[in-house]
Amino acid sequence: NLQFYTSTAASDTEKMRIDSTGNVGIGNTNPQNTLHLGNNAAAKAGTLRIDSFVANQFWKFEPGTNTLNIKDYGGTSLVSLDGANNYVLFNGGNVGIGTIAPSTPLHVNGIVRIDTSTDIAFYEGASVRLFGTQAYGFRNSGGTYVAQISLTGDSYFNGGNVGIGTTSPGAKLDVDGDVLIKSG
Repeated sequence: NLQFYTSTAASDTEKMRIDSTGNVGIGNTNPQNTLHLGNNAAAKAGTLRIDSFVANQFWKFEPGTNTLNIKDYGGTSLVSLDGANNYVLFNGGNVGIGTIAPSTPLHVNGIVRIDTSTDIAFYEGASVRLFGTQAYGFRNSGGTYVAQISLTGDSYFNGGNVGIGTTSPGAKLDVDGDVLIKSG
């Protein structure tokens, strides 16, 4: 073990240790990981600060009560990971998944998979992939379905007129052009 101390007139206090396995403890005499900050007591939780080469920017990881904050140089929280409430909060800026230049608050480059109970849908570019007997529904702000496209059951529009070839339909179904209807 390699140990580092600070001294006062009254006593010496160990501040850092590199143990025989190569683990480094700062504020910890029994490091459990490659780098272990603090001593697991809430009052002495560790803080990690990484300065960048850009003026006035750094990342600061501050564990609190089941929380990890990444802050900018001014102390503004950029990302908060809250383990107690199971959420990640992004403050300002855009988040990119699969892109390094996000142009919207959430920018995903690729296919998005959404699971709800037993239903799975994939959202990609200009389409939605559904499976089995699933339906793709459209709801109004109150949560009522106003349209539904079903893979095996009924599909419907229940929110006004439907236009084909026109942007201002005047009846439940308004077709601008020829219509071909064939029987079974």
